[in-house]
Amino acid sequence: MDAHPKFHEVSDVCRQVPERTRPLFQVYLDIKYVQMLKTVKAFVLDGIRFPVVTAQSDSGEIQIFAPMFADENTDIDYINAILEKSLNLSTSISGKCNREKVSVHLAIVDSDSTVTYYSIDSGIHFPAAIILAS
Repeated sequence: MDAHPKFHEVSDVCRQVPERTRPLFQVYLDIKYVQMLKTVKAFVLDGIRFPVVTAQSDSGEIQIFAPMFADENTDIDYINAILEKSLNLSTSISGKCNREKVSVHLAIVDSDSTVTYYSIDSGIHFPAAIILAS
């Protein structure tokens, strides 16, 4: 990966969490160059040494992506810690706490480099639509 022409854009964060270099770099490339989101940066979450990729829109909306391996073992407490630390990061990025303008996503990277995104939030919420199988 060091030889990739875009690796230097996240190399500082990758050095801080070398065990997460592959999913971090894959998600960064997808967010910035495939999804073409703006103001894309990488950070390490304080307290849990977990890397995230952020994208901020012109309207101030912040999206935070937490790269994980598809076969990674995790639990709800760790996902909650990622959510909490990501929300803290969004406050330091924007300078204010506006939860309505922040979304946090798990970015699951499979062995074939496919990235699947899942939104995470605290609590249980009604889905936008319920489709029942017949």
